[in-house]
Amino acid sequence: MRTRWISIAALSWSAWGCEGVASVDLHSADATTSDADGSQGPTDGGALTVTDGAAVGEAGSCGCEARAGEGCCLQKGASFCTIAGTACTNAGGIFLGCAASNSESGECCWNGSPGVGGSTAYAGSCGARPRSCTTTADCLSGTCQLTTCGGLVLGACGVVPVCP
Repeated sequence: MRTRWISIAALSWSAWGCEGVASVDLHSADATTSDADGSQGPTDGGALTVTDGAAVGEAGSCGCEARAGEGCCLQKGASFCTIAGTACTNAGGIFLGCAASNSESGECCWNGSPGVGGSTAYAGSCGARPRSCTTTADCLSGTCQLTTCGGLVLGACGVVPVCP
């Protein structure tokens, strides 16, 4: 009888499946809401916190968990994962929320200059701001200019990124 109860409990649990998993509402910053000079960056506030994870991923890409709202904060001599993009840029860093445009999220744009205090975020359109890129194929015009800073590769279409 005990075996039957365990089997029924197991079947009930498996039938429940994913229904018991809490939904997660993910948001990405929309860089189309920039101010007149295009300098709008991440909109979070508060302290600069470091999250678990390797900031430098494969081939110099940002290895942080973007689906969890993380990005790479690159400061002089250090890079780390964080959700505090504004705190990163306010502290003289560069916050990478995206590296290149894609069909699901839109264009990956630089907010501010591709350097100290700058950040990247997805938008419907970059307008006059530079697009972030990993290859020249990511650029609508011009070439992708790449710079390696602390192991992370930064790219901007037609503009050379400057390390902090």
